[in-house]
Amino acid sequence: MKKIFLSIDVESDWGGRLKATQDNCQGIKIIIPKLLHFFNDEKIKCNFFISTNILTEFKGLIQEMAHDGHEIASHGKNHLLNFDTADFLTVKDEIYQSKIELEEIITSKIYGFRAPQFRNFPGLYDLLEKMGYLYDSSIVSKKIYLPYQLNQSSNPYSIGQLYEFPVSRMMFFNFPMGFLWINILGVKTFISIFKQHYLSKKVDYLTIYLHPFDLLCTKDNSKTNLLVPKVFYNYNNKNLFNNFKELISFFKTYNFNFENFSSHVINKKK
Repeated sequence: MKKIFLSIDVESDWGGRLKATQDNCQGIKIIIPKLLHFFNDEKIKCNFFISTNILTEFKGLIQEMAHDGHEIASHGKNHLLNFDTADFLTVKDEIYQSKIELEEIITSKIYGFRAPQFRNFPGLYDLLEKMGYLYDSSIVSKKIYLPYQLNQSSNPYSIGQLYEFPVSRMMFFNFPMGFLWINILGVKTFISIFKQHYLSKKVDYLTIYLHPFDLLCTKDNSKTNLLVPKVFYNYNNKNLFNNFKELISFFKTYNFNFENFSSHVINKKK
């Protein structure tokens, strides 16, 4: 059976650029509960990468994710947009403290990490391995525009004691396979292209990502005062969540099994 790793980067709205307050986390506040309800109905397990600066406001929601059987992993503390160029001690603290904070909240080990904006850098794997992580997902497969890092494999692979889960790439487009880009292309168009160019090939693994705010429509994000998010969210429409459901239904119809990252790693290590 084909496997799909559905991952959600949980950060403040507009790519973690906003301070992690209730008003600036409409995606988390509005969309995450809807997603958890939908995943429970569909018996889907997801992978949540958490920026821990949101924990003060949303501790209970993270605990609910873990209670429902979803994977909780680290997305750093503050979603640093210069993660790949920040000084070593800052990056080390981001990786270590976020792991400790999440483990305290869900009372379980944290095994995975994803760098903000996939900003991988030399030395990241050594840091993760020393801190007890088992896997990373900070690479995008195939050719991609910066700042996304390059890699030629689209399947999970090992680097020393770690596993890397590259995010899949959009067909014919140099962007990672995220719901934002899928929705801009059009879900029906994406499905049509996918059927022609993926299902005809041996594709064993897909890693797809989204953010909660990718599913916000205009009325949900009325509290932002920033011009660019206002323009972007005006593009979004009330059908966003239905578009997401349509995408998930397609993958289930074609027998993709939704899986947690750590379960895959642990089974491989047996």
